[in-house]
Amino acid sequence: MVMRMLAGLILARRNLRKRFGQLSVLFLLLTLTSGLIYSALLVIFTYGSHFDRLATETKAQSAYRVVWPEQADVAENSIAQDARVQGHELVAVKGGRGSIRFGSHDFDGLILLQDRDEEAQFGHPRKVREAPTSYESPVWVPLSFETQGGYELGDEIKVDFSEREYVFQIQGFVEVVHGGSGSFFLWIGGEQFRQLEGLTELRIVQAVGADSIEVDRALEEALDGAGLAWNNLQDVKENLLIGARLVAALMVGLAVLLVGISFVLARFVMKSLILEDSAAIGVLRASGYTSGMVMRQLSFSYVLLAFVAAVAGMLGSIALFGRLESLLSSQSGLNWKGAIVPWLVGVVLLSTVVIFAFTAMGAAIGLRRVGVVELLRGRGRLNVRRWRGGSRLSRSLLPLSMAMGFRMARQHVAQNIVVGVTAVTLSFSAAFILCLATGVSDRENVLNRINGDLPDVRMALNESVDMADIQKSVLSMSGVSNVLLTHSEVQETDSGRILFQVTEDPGDYRFNPVYEGDLPREADEIVVGHGLAAKEGLRPGDIHTVSLGGVTSNYRVTGIATGMRFAGVFVILTGDAYRRLQPEFQYSSLSVYLVDPAESGKYIGELSNVFKEKIRTLIDVRSGIEVELSTYLDRLPALVFGMVILAMFMVALVIVLIVSAMISKLRLELGVKKALGFTQGNLMKQVEFAFLPVVFGSTLLGTGLAVVLASPLFEFLLGLTGIRGFPLNPPVPWIAFLGAGICGFAWLVTWAVGQRMRGIVPRELLTE
Repeated sequence: MVMRMLAGLILARRNLRKRFGQLSVLFLLLTLTSGLIYSALLVIFTYGSHFDRLATETKAQSAYRVVWPEQADVAENSIAQDARVQGHELVAVKGGRGSIRFGSHDFDGLILLQDRDEEAQFGHPRKVREAPTSYESPVWVPLSFETQGGYELGDEIKVDFSEREYVFQIQGFVEVVHGGSGSFFLWIGGEQFRQLEGLTELRIVQAVGADSIEVDRALEEALDGAGLAWNNLQDVKENLLIGARLVAALMVGLAVLLVGISFVLARFVMKSLILEDSAAIGVLRASGYTSGMVMRQLSFSYVLLAFVAAVAGMLGSIALFGRLESLLSSQSGLNWKGAIVPWLVGVVLLSTVVIFAFTAMGAAIGLRRVGVVELLRGRGRLNVRRWRGGSRLSRSLLPLSMAMGFRMARQHVAQNIVVGVTAVTLSFSAAFILCLATGVSDRENVLNRINGDLPDVRMALNESVDMADIQKSVLSMSGVSNVLLTHSEVQETDSGRILFQVTEDPGDYRFNPVYEGDLPREADEIVVGHGLAAKEGLRPGDIHTVSLGGVTSNYRVTGIATGMRFAGVFVILTGDAYRRLQPEFQYSSLSVYLVDPAESGKYIGELSNVFKEKIRTLIDVRSGIEVELSTYLDRLPALVFGMVILAMFMVALVIVLIVSAMISKLRLELGVKKALGFTQGNLMKQVEFAFLPVVFGSTLLGTGLAVVLASPLFEFLLGLTGIRGFPLNPPVPWIAFLGAGICGFAWLVTWAVGQRMRGIVPRELLTE
């Protein structure tokens, strides 16, 4: 039995030795695939748990708001008596509207400085890295300042407030659950904090509880809606997981693409093996080996290859951890680290081995239908139709080299299928990524599609002021194009929590977020977000019933709106429509639209000076959102470049594999052709016409499919996040240039590999 098993390993050894090039390509594909899948699974299964662990260890606040000191003092007693709040505290901070360089953007908005020496009860920043030497004006900043902002330990960081400019040196980076991009909390020493001058003294009211949503609501009620609120702990986690899942989905998609190519290539290599080694297989069968035993021996090399490649891929994925950690940290501010997780290693290893063992067995299943005599005669073709007769070259109207090339192509159908599948899938993927990059290059459109209508500045005003009077005053300022009375709040309804966006006339929006239907105009009309429409099954023309605080009102749905805000669970309505639910409703803020959005920082300063006593908060809306969005958009060029390089590399790799194998197999035939007078140029043309038409046609098909399907596919993917009405306009010239590049590179590789035919000497073949 043992001797029979050892003898059976002859096929595996021959396979590994004779097909080193083919198996090397498979090894590379499997290594890349297993590394990508492991990294994606690592993000999916460990990123959320890291957030939970950090929140527990740092006693993260469930919700918090920044308010004036007197507002915090008045509300503290009410917060302490609320059963939904298990603990709370007031933290003194200083700050105001300021400007700070962050990556390739200048952030203009609220910047807060906190006393690092004050031992807060909740939300302790956890140290990630610290400079070995102490600086004169040290500051500790969120980790996103390093991963996205481009800062390093010891760098100067300038904070330009309207009153004066402060210059600090980065002493260390810290990790907090609320420290993602757009979070501008800075920590400085106690003595330095007390010496800050010209800044506004504020209070952070932070609280913890079992349900962060209820805690957030408790703070809102106690403060009567005052103050600037950040997302509660649950919303922060959900937003971070969305970004992490998008990254993981991209890696899984690329891995699936590589798996498909590996599957086709593995079947081709296995069938080629059986065809070329049919005599050896026949000897084993004649010696008493069953078809199943031979199939298992043939599959052994694949199992061994898959095992080693999976291990190498997961170990190699460690090299990807740095970039993956940087990407996720720039979005979240979390110090998540990639690691080798034993059970994940086992899952990836087992699945890779099992899949490719079954792939090899499936490709060799045809051995059961081939007799021993046929195998001994070298006839090991499995399910391959023979081309009988072929074309009569003497009657062909084509040039001789072209006709012989097409005849060679018919003799290598399986190889051409592998080349075609590879070229189609990779050219489609590269062209789709190119469409994506060009489609989101218009940041204005991206901002509006993600957030809906986006003002340049939002002014939250005190309740005692005359909103209409201030609206007129702001509108009269030079450079202001429009000012709208607005109000935004989350309310608990019978349908769950809904974000209400109230505007005096939504028709005055600069950007219309409705992708189906129209904006509301009357008091009985409403627009619903995509998430709410999907949840309730609403379409334009339907009647939507809203119950709020015991008051019920029916609205006619006039349209469905795009936007990720509050996961698409929002409504847009006029002030008169909202008063049907809240009779005492009054607008709370102004949305200011500028002629030149780039000058928002200048106008924030002017508005602050003119209406200082009447303003509750003043926010540069675009600046903060652009900083967050740049986390992804700034990396798109690298993604496009990487995908194009991968497409060219993989197509070239498959061509090298197949053309070199064909030259080795047809060495005698090519030598005879040389003896008959065919030149190197004639033979090169035959090889080119045998494979390049398939490459050209497949690339044309792949890029053509990308042009046709890019927009609907992009719409479908974005629709899962609540973004609709964002069609892509494929850049046909650039896609054509991409296809030409792939085809040109394929021709160059074919020409380079074909130079091996120069070494074929007819005289030497006669002596072999």
